[in-house]
Amino acid sequence: PPPPPPPPSASSPSSPVSPSSGNVERAVDLRVARDQYLKAANEVKMDTGPFKAAKDAYVAAASSYTRWLFGGGGGGAGRNLTKMSNNLYAEAKTTRRGRK
Repeated sequence: PPPPPPPPSASSPSSPVSPSSGNVERAVDLRVARDQYLKAANEVKMDTGPFKAAKDAYVAAASSYTRWLFGGGGGGAGRNLTKMSNNLYAEAKTTRRGRK
């Protein structure tokens, strides 16, 4: 059997990276740009973390309050809302009577 061919070197025409064509410089530039991008993306992620956590807490609280207010859709929908409405109406009625 014939001997195996030698491995391609950086200067051979079949190699995708050829120092004479500037590919090495472009590869280095791309690597530097990628590293800068990853660093900036990580900084943004770290800086926006508290805001995302606050938004998630707000969404969870609003959802919980809505479920409580409307009874969670389990047959007693609007029960708490009706109680609150009746209490506010009674309080307003009492306050008006007291002022007259």
